[in-house]
Amino acid sequence: VRVACGIMRVNIPQMLFGTLPIFFCAAPIVAAGAFMTKVGSDDGGGGMYSLLGAVSMGLSLAVNGGFSFFAVQQTLAVIQRDRDELATPREEHRAVEELTKREEAWRRCYDQTTKWETLSSCRKGVIIVAAALHIVC
Repeated sequence: VRVACGIMRVNIPQMLFGTLPIFFCAAPIVAAGAFMTKVGSDDGGGGMYSLLGAVSMGLSLAVNGGFSFFAVQQTLAVIQRDRDELATPREEHRAVEELTKREEAWRRCYDQTTKWETLSSCRKGVIIVAAALHIVC
């Protein structure tokens, strides 16, 4: 990330501040890995390193879970706040919209063909047996 910011000539303090959350995401899991490599060492501190590794792993779970929750919350807030603006057609989306319209007939045909009610008994049986084997094996 920082290399890309350097290529784009972003202000260095702004770049360092903006990429700081990555440090907070990575540091606990890196510490957990470092502590776990020390568990089997001969220096007699295996129990302490095991504890520190477990604590770091829990901290990593809490930090990354918190960041993920915050990211989803902020994304949903922007969607709710700017719904009308986000829903308006944009010029750069025109190619995708045209492709979607061209594929509409294919999509309807696919939906009709793959409905459970339209499948033959033989195909239903194959699907049921495959699903059962997937669960069992």
